[in-house]
Amino acid sequence: MAIWYLNYLKENEMKDDISMHTYRRDNKYAEVYLSPKGYYVNLYENNQLLEKREAYNHSESWAESIAENWVDGVLTI
Repeated sequence: MAIWYLNYLKENEMKDDISMHTYRRDNKYAEVYLSPKGYYVNLYENNQLLEKREAYNHSESWAESIAENWVDGVLTI
C-alpha cells in the first residue's frame, strides 16, 4: 500500500481496522488487516485464532508474506 494512503488514513483518524486479504489452505487461514497502528495478521487453524502477528512497522507485502507462510506451513507457532 502506498505511503501516501497510509498517511491519509492516519490524518483522517481511521477508527476501524480494515480487512485487506484472506489466505486459505486446508485447515489453516490468515487474515491481513490494516489498523491505525499499521498491518497485522490473524493466524487461524481449525477455525481457531492462534495468534495475532503484528507487522506495524512493515509494509503490506510483509504482512501478506506472513499470511502466505502460515498457510503454506513455512511459519509455525
